[in-house]
Amino acid sequence: MKNSGNHFIAFLFCSLSVFAQNKIDRKAVVSRHNVKVNVVDTLASLSVGNGSFAFTVDAMGLQTFPDHYKNGIPLGTQSDWGWDSFSNENNYRFEETLEDYDQNGRKVSYSVQPKTPERAAKATEYFRSNPHRLQLGNLGFELYKKNGAKVKPEDITIIDQTLNLWTGKIESLFKVEGVPVTVETVSHQEEDVVGVRIKSDLIEREQLKIRLRIPYPTGEWMDTGTKWEGNQNYKSSLSQKDKHEAVISHKMDSIHYQIGLAWEGKAEISEESSHYFVLQP
Repeated sequence: MKNSGNHFIAFLFCSLSVFAQNKIDRKAVVSRHNVKVNVVDTLASLSVGNGSFAFTVDAMGLQTFPDHYKNGIPLGTQSDWGWDSFSNENNYRFEETLEDYDQNGRKVSYSVQPKTPERAAKATEYFRSNPHRLQLGNLGFELYKKNGAKVKPEDITIIDQTLNLWTGKIESLFKVEGVPVTVETVSHQEEDVVGVRIKSDLIEREQLKIRLRIPYPTGEWMDTGTKWEGNQNYKSSLSQKDKHEAVISHKMDSIHYQIGLAWEGKAEISEESSHYFVLQP
């Protein structure tokens, strides 16, 4: 029995030694699972981020068609710090949402959703929806055809998009009326920063612009970040630092944040309407 055991142990050590010599090519293992997208699929949104920040894009590499994607995987920009609360004008108290239940002879209070009285129902709805996470901004293309009409999702052709799982980069290729557009999308690994490189003849033809829109939060159970107008007294102000940088300050109920923009080459930025800005190369 001892000899058999010794032979078995020797064989085991030998196997481990051979295994250790065959190092895993981790890049190859990870890269063979790269994600590919070839159509405008509302359930095939891709994201870049760093664990505390995420930027989700469509098949064009930016957030160009948020309304089209809202019933699939929405195109959003979110960060751990991006929370807001509506003003509590009616002075609701959390205690108004509680109801006592008997648990083995003792009373335990739970926050419930009563239909009556009306104030309790409204108090519950207020605390359910506050604080709420924000869609911080929507960064996308404004694409135009030769005749000046805006490009729709069905006008996009020859889509070839890849999420490189090893580098974290999204590389997108698509065509508008036969003209190719290539886009590289990345996220900073520590900061809330997105970098984009765009190449296309559409830029020279003035058929491609970059759009930034800031949506209103709805407080609804599912907020897809596609509400562009509201009655809230929110403000977005544009200040241009120089020919290559600009800052947009956004003030809401309980939060004030800034969006910095920086670009290479000649471009002009303008405010199209409230919370709607366009960068024209």
